[in-house]
Amino acid sequence: MEVVSGVDTLLTVRRSAIKARVAAIRQLKSSLVTAPEALRSRWSRLGEHALIDGLASTRPGTATDSVLTATAHALPVLARRYQYVTQEIVEFDDDSVSSSITSLRR
Repeated sequence: MEVVSGVDTLLTVRRSAIKARVAAIRQLKSSLVTAPEALRSRWSRLGEHALIDGLASTRPGTATDSVLTATAHALPVLARRYQYVTQEIVEFDDDSVSSSITSLRR
């Protein structure tokens, strides 16, 4: 019974990470849709991976009262969150112990 409980815990953690990643990309894309034209035109034509990588590598200045600068500050934060959670999922999937336990559950 302890094995099943452990497997359930690990799978819950993985599902949680996937939900966090989905939330991050939805929030990022939603923010981009409502962003000022200067940001929208720069980023909206990119595919998802190029968008995430491009935004994550930008380092805008401090957010101010301007909608443009506040959005320019928020988008890279969301992109880096997406990357972090994706890495968490990859590490979980690559972990031979969790993979073995997951296969036992099936």
